[in-house]
Amino acid sequence: MPTAMVFGVVAGILYLASTPFYLRAILRGETKPARVTWWIWTAIGIATLASYHASGANIAGMVIPALYATMYAVVAILSLRYGYGVRGMKKGDIVVSVVAGIIAGASLLLWWWLGAQVALVANLIADLAAIFPTRILASNARFHHKHIVNK
Repeated sequence: MPTAMVFGVVAGILYLASTPFYLRAILRGETKPARVTWWIWTAIGIATLASYHASGANIAGMVIPALYATMYAVVAILSLRYGYGVRGMKKGDIVVSVVAGIIAGASLLLWWWLGAQVALVANLIADLAAIFPTRILASNARFHHKHIVNK
């Protein structure tokens, strides 16, 4: 088995092994996923899966992207009830979230117009941009929690 395939399989197994713990933490209220982040990651996951399919990947090659897209979608759906949303964000934070969403949407258009290679780069940028809403909300929550605890 090629080294790249081994790393891919190990990454998939580790991701699957960690997911139940994250889902349990969400359901127990121990963590709150940022809705914007997880919906963007869901869209990127679906786009990645579609690009694998369009590239002619066989079923075995599509298993890991399918698992990622599915888990992203599960967390995104849970974020509707248990996650952070716009109410916890300032105007500047909302702008960052909207920009991240636009980048994710643009990656789909770039794939359609310019091909899979350009879309892959756009997806990687969108994937990185999607973390900003989570980072902002986590910072706000930590500040809020620290402020309350210290009073």
